[in-house]
Amino acid sequence: VDVDESPAVARSENVRVIPTFKIYKNGSRVKEMICPSQHILEYSVRHYSL
Repeated sequence: VDVDESPAVARSENVRVIPTFKIYKNGSRVKEMICPSQHILEYSVRHYSL
């Protein structure tokens, strides 16, 4: 979500730092990462996409 274009979504998701990544699976948030390294982000996406 672009926080400048969708500030209401950013507020409702409590995004305070950019970049913030949230991974959802079956409608539930399973992971939240604030300023993750590229390695951690790639690992998390692979892990939760299974």
